[in-house]
Amino acid sequence: MQDKESTSHQSSKLLRWLSLRGLGRYLEQHFEQVFVLVILVTVAVINYYIPQKIAFINFYFLPVITAGYLLGSRGSVMGAVLCISLVTIYAILYTPSFTMPSTAQDVFLHIMAWGGFLILAGAVVGKQQESLNAEIQHARQLNDQLIESYKNIRDARVATILGLAKLAEYRDQDTGAHLERIREYVKIIAIELSRHPKYQSYITNQYIEDIYQSSILHDIGKVGIPDHILLKPGKLTKEEFEIIKTHPTIGGDAIRTVEQQVKGQSFLTIGRDIAYYHHEKWDGTGYPKGLKGDEIPLSARFVALADVYDALTSKRIYKDKFPHDMAKEMIAAEKGKHFDPDVVEAFLANADEFDVIREKIQIFEQYQPKDVENVDVIMEEKIKITA
Repeated sequence: MQDKESTSHQSSKLLRWLSLRGLGRYLEQHFEQVFVLVILVTVAVINYYIPQKIAFINFYFLPVITAGYLLGSRGSVMGAVLCISLVTIYAILYTPSFTMPSTAQDVFLHIMAWGGFLILAGAVVGKQQESLNAEIQHARQLNDQLIESYKNIRDARVATILGLAKLAEYRDQDTGAHLERIREYVKIIAIELSRHPKYQSYITNQYIEDIYQSSILHDIGKVGIPDHILLKPGKLTKEEFEIIKTHPTIGGDAIRTVEQQVKGQSFLTIGRDIAYYHHEKWDGTGYPKGLKGDEIPLSARFVALADVYDALTSKRIYKDKFPHDMAKEMIAAEKGKHFDPDVVEAFLANADEFDVIREKIQIFEQYQPKDVENVDVIMEEKIKITA
C-alpha cells in the first residue's frame, strides 16, 4: 500500500514538474505575447485605481504597444515598457495631473512620453524594414537560383538539340559546320524581319532564340536515308531523288512524336515546321506537300533560303562551291519563285554579314582549338591580304 502511495506521490511530482516545464517552454516560445498581455493588464489596473494620474498612457502608449505586439517586435515592446515604467513612477510620486502640461514637471513627463512614443515608432519601423530587407534578399536569392536553373536547362536543351541534329551530319562529313552556319544565317534574317511592321508582333526575342536553336533540326530526317543515296557522289536517279524527298516527312514525324510529350508550344513546334517544310517553294513547286506562299510556315521560309545559300557557297562531293556574289545573284533571281520576297529582301540587306559569318566559321574549322580565340584577328589579316 505504501509503495502505491509512494509511486502515486512520485507520479504527481513528475506531472507537476512536467507541467511547470511545459509552462516555462510555452512562456519562452511566446514571450512577447505574454509580456504584452501582462503590461496591458497592469496598465488597466493602474488606470482603474489612479485614472487621472496616468490617463495619458492610454493615448501615448497602448496603441503603440499593440502595434509592437502585432508586429512581433520585442525591441518595441521593451521600449514601451521602459518608457511607461519611468513615466509612471515619476508621475505617481510627483505629479497630480497629466491632462495638460502646466508645470515644468508636466512638460518633462510629456516630453518623456512623446520621446518614448517616437523611439517605439522608430523601433517598429526599423523592425519592418529589417523584415522587408530580409524578404527582398530572400526573393533575390530565389530569383538568382531560378535564373541559374533556367540557364542550366537552356544549355542542356541547346546541347541536346545540337547533338540530335549532328546525328544526320556525322554520316555526311562533307557538310562541315553546316548546322552552325544555318542557325547564324537564320538569326540574321529573323532579326531583320523583326523590324518589319508586318512581322513585328510575331517575331519576338523568344521566337528568334527558338528558331536559332531549332533551325539545325531541318535535316534530321536524313538519318532515315540509306548511305548509298545520301552519300552518292554523282547525280541521283529519279527514284533516288524520290527517296531523298522523304527526309522532311521523316524528320517532321520524329519531332512531332517528341513534341506530343510537351504541353503547349515550344521550340519543337518551330523545329517540326522547319523539318517538314524547308523544301517547300514560294510558288508551290516544292515538296513534300507543295505548299504555296503564306501557307508555308515563316520559319521554314527562313531556313529554305539559308539552306540554299549554304549549299551554294559550300563544297560538296558532287560540286565545287560558288563565290558569295554569285550565290547572292542566284538567290535574288529566285525571289517570288523559290523564296519568299520578304525573306530575299532581308537576305540582300544583310548579304555582307552572311559572307562574314561564312568566312569566320570556315576559319573556325581550319584552325586548331587554341587559335579559335584569334578568329577576329585572323579575319582582319585576311582582309588586309585580299584588299
